[in-house]
Amino acid sequence: MGSRYLVNAALNLVIFSGPVIGASVVSGELPIAEPLDVAYSPSGEQIAVGGLTSERDGPADGLVLLIDAENGEQQATLRHSGAVTRNLRMPNPVRGLAYSPDGKVLAVAAALGLKLWDPADGKELATLAGYGDTDQESRDEVISIAFSPDGKWLAATDNRFRGQPSHLRLWDVAQRDLVGEFEIGHNGHVAFLPNGTMLVTDKNDSPEVPWRLAEGRELAVVRTKLSRPLVVDRQGKYVVADSMGGSKLWRIEPTEAGDLRFVDEMSFAGQDLRHVGFSIDGRLLATCVRSGVFVIYDVPSRQVVGTLLAGGPFAFSPDGTSLAVAQDSPERSPDGRLLGGTRLAVWKTDDVLAADRLAAQAREAATDMVRVLSARQADLWRVHAGGATMDMLRNVYPPRSGMWMRQDAITTLLTGPQGEAATSILIDGLKNPLVNDKQRLLHPLGLIAHRSSQARAAIIEALRTSEATDARTMAATMLGLLPVNMGQEAVPVLVESAGNDKSPHVRAAAERTLKELDPKAYEQFTAQARARGPVVDRVERRDGQLRYQGRSLEEWLGRLSASYMPNEIFGQPRRDEPLAAIRAIGLDAMPVLLATLNSSEQPLRRAAAAGLGSLGSQAKAAIQPLLDIIAAADAADVSFVQGVPGGVASEAADAVALILREQQELPARLVELTLSDNPAARLSAARAVAVLIPTHPRGLPVLKAAMAAADSQTMDFFPNPYAWYFGDRPNVAWLGRLIADNEAPAEYRVQAAERLEQLGPAALPAISGMLQAVKAADPNLSRRTARAIHKIGPEAVPPVRDALRATTNDPTRERLAATLWGMGDEGRSALKEELHGKEDREVESLWWAAFAGTWDAQASRMYQTAIKEALQRAGHFVPPQPPRTGPNRPPSPPMPQKASTAWSVRLLADNEAPGTLRRQAAKALSQTSQKELLPFLPVLLGGLANERDTGMVPDLAGLIQRVGPPAIPALKAAIEQAPSDHARGGLLLVLSSRFGKEGQQEFERLRQLHPEYSRLLDAYIRPHKAIAPSQRPTTYLATFRVHAPESTPADDVIYITGNDPALGNWNPKGLRLQRQASGVYESQVRLAQGSRIEYKVTRGSWETVEKDQNKEELANRKLEVTSDRTVVIRVENWSDQLDQQ
Repeated sequence: MGSRYLVNAALNLVIFSGPVIGASVVSGELPIAEPLDVAYSPSGEQIAVGGLTSERDGPADGLVLLIDAENGEQQATLRHSGAVTRNLRMPNPVRGLAYSPDGKVLAVAAALGLKLWDPADGKELATLAGYGDTDQESRDEVISIAFSPDGKWLAATDNRFRGQPSHLRLWDVAQRDLVGEFEIGHNGHVAFLPNGTMLVTDKNDSPEVPWRLAEGRELAVVRTKLSRPLVVDRQGKYVVADSMGGSKLWRIEPTEAGDLRFVDEMSFAGQDLRHVGFSIDGRLLATCVRSGVFVIYDVPSRQVVGTLLAGGPFAFSPDGTSLAVAQDSPERSPDGRLLGGTRLAVWKTDDVLAADRLAAQAREAATDMVRVLSARQADLWRVHAGGATMDMLRNVYPPRSGMWMRQDAITTLLTGPQGEAATSILIDGLKNPLVNDKQRLLHPLGLIAHRSSQARAAIIEALRTSEATDARTMAATMLGLLPVNMGQEAVPVLVESAGNDKSPHVRAAAERTLKELDPKAYEQFTAQARARGPVVDRVERRDGQLRYQGRSLEEWLGRLSASYMPNEIFGQPRRDEPLAAIRAIGLDAMPVLLATLNSSEQPLRRAAAAGLGSLGSQAKAAIQPLLDIIAAADAADVSFVQGVPGGVASEAADAVALILREQQELPARLVELTLSDNPAARLSAARAVAVLIPTHPRGLPVLKAAMAAADSQTMDFFPNPYAWYFGDRPNVAWLGRLIADNEAPAEYRVQAAERLEQLGPAALPAISGMLQAVKAADPNLSRRTARAIHKIGPEAVPPVRDALRATTNDPTRERLAATLWGMGDEGRSALKEELHGKEDREVESLWWAAFAGTWDAQASRMYQTAIKEALQRAGHFVPPQPPRTGPNRPPSPPMPQKASTAWSVRLLADNEAPGTLRRQAAKALSQTSQKELLPFLPVLLGGLANERDTGMVPDLAGLIQRVGPPAIPALKAAIEQAPSDHARGGLLLVLSSRFGKEGQQEFERLRQLHPEYSRLLDAYIRPHKAIAPSQRPTTYLATFRVHAPESTPADDVIYITGNDPALGNWNPKGLRLQRQASGVYESQVRLAQGSRIEYKVTRGSWETVEKDQNKEELANRKLEVTSDRTVVIRVENWSDQLDQQ
């Protein structure tokens, strides 16, 4: 079709001037490796695309490209880079884009902060958050932004690390001032309704705080338990967000109480939404799922009106006529690597919804599906449809990876509008002998059969004539999706298949569908079936092979092995049909089954063992080969996780039990294996014994002890969020003291265990403290300490063995046994010596605890699954897992324990403790009150006098300063008793610089008595001048800006007074403000990090203190010092002018 086009060489954009079916209006490549967001300017003239750079060697910086929406030309490139400490460059992906309503400001949210840009010329306007030289743990990852409808405010939510609370922040866009900051739940999102009400997701029950701005104005905010994605239409009628039931479309309704109610209108359950957006008029809703397919809904009717195979972030144009989509480029290098890059396409909305384009798209998708299924890749597409359920087939599920993603995308397109246009292509595929797994074609045919009589006829014909059992099963199942009035034409063939098909699987599927479509015909069929009796299937020999229902024994084993690897869409295939086939073949199957036990493919070995078990006592000749499998088992052989082969030993144990079930005497070798040092062999043998003879002295006791060990074994260790505390290298003795200190927070002790583990044999001097930690009630600490002892090696065996002998506490003995077993041959020998001759229940528990202590997370899951299966088979009740939701859900991992004030002070004053840990203690103590610190003043003064790390001096001095004037007498006494001139100089510096006039006066008195104190102070200060005070800030800069009422006398001075010495300790003449040319009063002051400041504004006396707009007493203003801040204050009235007004 002859379209004219223009090529932009810079971006390789192609701009079509004529309508093109199946093609975008604007299309081109952008240098973005991963597109993450797209936004249209309010005028519709510009498109912003944000993501990560495609540079392969440089840092993964955030990148925003501004594109001319009409001709595709690149107007500007906005790069967002950032750095963290330790000279690490971090990826800085763009998380969100938002234009201000007037189009003059573009807000860009990224992993490292929030910036404002001028979209007209690409110049940076401001950095509102982040982009400092901050640790990864404390940085602000901005994840959601939104402008208010009037453009005055910009709201943003961040996602904090290391357990820190997330926040909602609000900025005055014109002034660039932060006017509000509120704590919200983790991963919160924000949006504005048309009336200016802010909608905030807050699932974590964050504190209920008043939503007020800095100048006192109250915000209209609605908290909701919904979660991302949070997308609101422009009319404020609907929102798309997640809830407990998945993503949904919610109708927003106001309540009589002035709140909002969210009414569930439509569910997107199972669709894994990646991107969502409304058209400007709210009529269309577009969703993009992981498979890369757009599904477009008509919101009033809730019907799908379009699909598009061009998935990625997108945006509707302001007039609703265009849809801009950014998609990862599929281009690859010769070695198969993705080359990176993004294809930007702008589609006309009418073209996307056009019936002829949708029909052409469906035909192309069907052609592609037939082509893929015709390739020599049948194994990739094998589907056992009998395991599918109606719900699975009624919904198109999201893909997982690889070719499943492509196949799912094709199915979505075929079942969308105009999908029936592909009917003839799919039917031709059913007739094509080269097409593998024809049931894959029957799935989309079944989903469009209610719109196409051709599709219904093809499905009925497949059920009647197809040679493949899977195809007939799928056909019978898909007919069950038809409305009752359309399914009547299928009833005769369903009755025929349910009664006479040679496959029991097909018979069951046809019977199920018949019951749904025609209950009366189903009742007649079941009556006739009871009168006729069961269908007898035949075994025949053909071409030298035994066949059952037309399949060889090898084929049946293949189908049985496939049941151990569940299919992603159709679930786990059933085992009954292959096992029935093996039983029908009987003893003639033995040679093949025994040979298959030696296969290199684990699923086939497992299938062979299950087949031997299905033969029962006929297969006694297989006992020894099955016991050989049990004896050689490892963790992967006792159980399996979904999709991972395994469980051969468990299957062999079940087969032994089935073969010997009529025999009272157990083989001696089977009993011996219940005493094996191999835990997998011991467990598998006990499984068989417990099923055969539950009263046998082995079997159930072994399984129960193993169950107790598995239940106490932590399946996965949570990553330790405090790994950065020990950045420097503490000495071993100090670590030994810390790990044994029961008053220390658990996270510190765990970190000490990890550092001792890194030291290996060098950690031996700390063994005494480590043995104390192994006995701790905290299982995480106990196991991590055991790991550290393992690393010490044989030299630690004697003390561990002595500790095992000395304790009588059962849990402690089990932990020590596990520790000993993990210490190599010497440790295992020592444990066996301790347990020798004590084969009783207590020893069995220790034995299994020893093994459980050495299992990794995957082995733990495998063993626990296998033990539960074995106990259930032996008739032993296994309590179900506690529910994951509701009032009985299992407790969450405990929050990090807060260190006590006493322990924190002791740690801060400990010169041997790591500096990073001491700074954390100082940070925690900076939030304690004067009353709490006062009892520990001698410890703080002693620590300052003996401090060797100059970087810790400001922390200690700041805490002594927090005690206030009561610290001065103790400080003077410490100066007199200082152990050295250097220590005395440090104490003098604190006295003279930290306590204002009172401290300076006391210093002058001491200097008069001891003239040499001036020399000591100078000697102390001189070398410390080189220490950069910004190495680790203990204070932050606060800038106060006061807008005074017009009635303020021009000659008067305005002050800030508050509860901090820098603000005068409530002296009405506290911090003096300077009048600026603009008429605003301003001053700056440094405040201690973590301080909670309360303050007021005065004109120098309490008679001239500020009042609120109603001329009433104003509550203390508040400020928490967590960063450099600018505080904007608007004074409404003065107390002394109320009468005049």
